Amino acid sequence: MDRNREETIEFLLQLKLENLQRNHLATLTYDQVRKTIYNTKWQGKVPAHLCHIAQDIKDLTVEDVVNYLTMENITSKQDLAELVSEFEGD
Repeated sequence: MDRNREETIEFLLQLKLENLQRNHLATLTYDQVRKTIYNTKWQGKVPAHLCHIAQDIKDLTVEDVVNYLTMENITSKQDLAELVSEFEGD
C-alpha cells in the first residue's frame, strides 16, 4: 500500500475514533478501531478504492467495535476483568 493511502486511512480512522469517543464511548482507542475494521469488514484486504475505504470507516459503529473486542476476548480467552479494564480506560 502506498504511503499516501496509508496516511489517508490513518486520518479517516482518527476522525472516526474521535466521533465514537465524543458520542458513544470515550475510552475507545485508535488501535481498537483499527483492529475492528481490518479484522471484520476488510478481513486483511483493504478495498482498492478510497471511496469504499471511506464508506466502510464511516459506517463503522461503536457496536461493531464492542462486538469485535468481545469476540476477540472470547477467542483469546482474555480475562473478563482485563476486557472491562480496557473499556474503562484503566
